[in-house]
Amino acid sequence: MGYEKDRMMQLEERGYVTSTKKVCSCCVQDEYLKKLIRLNGEVGECDYCKDQKGRKVKTRKVVTVEKLMSFMNGIMMLMV
Repeated sequence: MGYEKDRMMQLEERGYVTSTKKVCSCCVQDEYLKKLIRLNGEVGECDYCKDQKGRKVKTRKVVTVEKLMSFMNGIMMLMV
């Protein structure tokens, strides 16, 4: 099988697809995930937060949604 086919199968097994959107710690409620974002993120533009003028917030630490999901999968594996 080719690389792309293998990648699609992995995404299907995880139950979600890949995303390049970025999320900041203000966008999640769980304190542990907030901390992981602050520790592992890089200052950048959150795709979900907007300032009072409707512009994307660019001064917070962010991670990709893909990375956030991998954090969550790791947490869930610890609970099993």
